[in-house]
Amino acid sequence: MHSTSVLPLPTTVGAAGESATVHNEDAAGRLVQSLTFTGITTVVLQPGGFAVATRETSVRHLRTRE
Repeated sequence: MHSTSVLPLPTTVGAAGESATVHNEDAAGRLVQSLTFTGITTVVLQPGGFAVATRETSVRHLRTRE
């Protein structure tokens, strides 16, 4: 079972062609991950903090902290 994120990740992103950008920050307010989700998307947060999008979508990782 996947747990859902407490971060402001969208559960869905509208119709194909629409997009949403999500910026995840750590407790200190530093950018951890910036993602753009396009299409009809379901987003879950995997253990370890990896965002996974499913259902006819493309995910572009803009920036991740190493």
